[in-house]
Amino acid sequence: MTYMYDILLNFTDSKRIYDFFEWDYNDVILNIKKISVFKVNKSTLSDIYNYKIKVDDDFLKKIENTAVIYKQSKRKYKYLTIFSDGNKAIGICINEKGIVEFKSCLLLEEEEEACFIAEKLTTLDFNYKKFGRVKNVEFITRKEEYTRDFLLKEINELYKNNYFEKLKYLYIEYFDRKEDDIEYIYKELLNSLNNITDKHLNIYNLLKLTCKK
Repeated sequence: MTYMYDILLNFTDSKRIYDFFEWDYNDVILNIKKISVFKVNKSTLSDIYNYKIKVDDDFLKKIENTAVIYKQSKRKYKYLTIFSDGNKAIGICINEKGIVEFKSCLLLEEEEEACFIAEKLTTLDFNYKKFGRVKNVEFITRKEEYTRDFLLKEINELYKNNYFEKLKYLYIEYFDRKEDDIEYIYKELLNSLNNITDKHLNIYNLLKLTCKK
């Protein structure tokens, strides 16, 4: 088995892979001392990125406890590895049922190293099942996604609790015009969240400032 050493993996969100430049100091980042690297074909790597994956038992046994973490957390990470097709690389965390729970990109230099290693390896032939496509969030940044979710919750709460004046205020802030029809305001604010803009970020900052007060 081939290994690489001293890398970081981010296993914060089971539903999304964050690019390394979006990592946050509060994220669940593992400092890996040693981890296996396998070469897979481009199609397999695409499946791992885009689908929920279940690997076979033989592969699970092959990588069991082969990764070494500098500082082990309360959670035990028994099945960690890296897949690469020679052009891209991804770190994965698999549970005891063989299901890939977390996926992580690598830091730029570490991904280059993983790809360099993979180029010299024989392509891995292993069985896996894919079930359910992963939600595509490639065209929205982490900050934009968080802003959208926060505003969605806030707008719904204001509408539900009849804080109509505040809804009108948000509408003016975003659309720069007055409107009195609450149903229209509510729907238009929700529809606006389909495309996050700087105006949404401004409203987000205003609401967060209000919460602090």
